[in-house]
Amino acid sequence: MRFLLYIFFLILIFGCSSKTNQISKSNTDSNFKNVSPESVGISSDRLNRIDKYFKKSISENIIPGAVTLIIKDGKIEGFEGDNETIKNVEKHYQKISKMFNISKNIVDSWHAGIHPGTYYNKPIEENPDRWSNTIFGSPKYLHFHTCGDYPPGEICWMIENPSITIQDIPLWENGNLMLKNFKETRSLLEKWVDLKKLFVN
Repeated sequence: MRFLLYIFFLILIFGCSSKTNQISKSNTDSNFKNVSPESVGISSDRLNRIDKYFKKSISENIIPGAVTLIIKDGKIEGFEGDNETIKNVEKHYQKISKMFNISKNIVDSWHAGIHPGTYYNKPIEENPDRWSNTIFGSPKYLHFHTCGDYPPGEICWMIENPSITIQDIPLWENGNLMLKNFKETRSLLEKWVDLKKLFVN
């Protein structure tokens, strides 16, 4: 799994041209329809800010390109991004699904890390081995397991610095596990002083 993740990461980062500005969409479901973000509980303003961030990063050659994964009801509906990146991502999905004879469009599960001792805040390219070996335990990342109807799947997508709420209370906030926000976990911090030091937010 780690090897496949690393290969996929390289495809996303290096598999496209930074000069490509055309945005295209690849749909795996012919019944997929465009709807307003708000109708499915997503903020248009936040999506626009994300779009501007990636366009700026691409124009400044910070990253060569970007692709967005579209998920609906536990299945991958398609990808958005520049043509070359989408082509490479789809090629990788096809290869892995054929290799293991599995469904490529399944999103099996998701989780975020819980070990604050695995934080790695340096650039990924400075030490990709350390980054890839600690990322699954780090609260800084949320992982979507895809390609295969079993955990953990064969291809993983990551969200950096996620915010996750439980009944409107942040359990993760900008990549920090907020144990102090819940009575049950707050008592653990009070009992174990050394543990509390790791979770200083």
